[in-house]
Amino acid sequence: MPRKDIFGVEVEKGDIVFSAPSHKHSSTPEVGQVSGVFESGRVTIKIPHSKAIFAYEEGAPDVEKQGVQYGPLTDEKGEVIYEEWTDYYGRKQKRARQGRIPYTYMSKDYTVVRREWRWMRKQAADINLVVLRKNGQESKTLEEMLNLSALSERVNLDYDAEIPNLPEKDAS
Repeated sequence: MPRKDIFGVEVEKGDIVFSAPSHKHSSTPEVGQVSGVFESGRVTIKIPHSKAIFAYEEGAPDVEKQGVQYGPLTDEKGEVIYEEWTDYYGRKQKRARQGRIPYTYMSKDYTVVRREWRWMRKQAADINLVVLRKNGQESKTLEEMLNLSALSERVNLDYDAEIPNLPEKDAS
């Protein structure tokens, strides 16, 4: 059974579609080209994606960084500092005092040098999928899809009036 969009238009590879995920934890709406339509009904789209190019990818040398690790603390002479105490049974206890120790290490240079555009394939929305262009021809205009005339009519209403000044609908 062929996959159809919300207006009943068949979705095919190469179509330009509008994909709007319906649940709150997913990404933002996107426009992309259909790269695959599967028997399960899943649709994958190809969208532009910006990728950061780091300095180390361009051959930059490693940089010196400061870090902190946990371990035994030492005094000025480099000797380990010990803590001593008497336990519940009266025995003398001794252990090395632990703390944060700074150290220096070499790391790749993650400075962003530039950004490049690439194509990324991802799954399109299952429910809110609209074919915008099919075989190079416009299938649905944004005016039709979003009903912009009705929206702009509502924006320009006089909301202080007692009743909304809208044209009457046909009773047919």
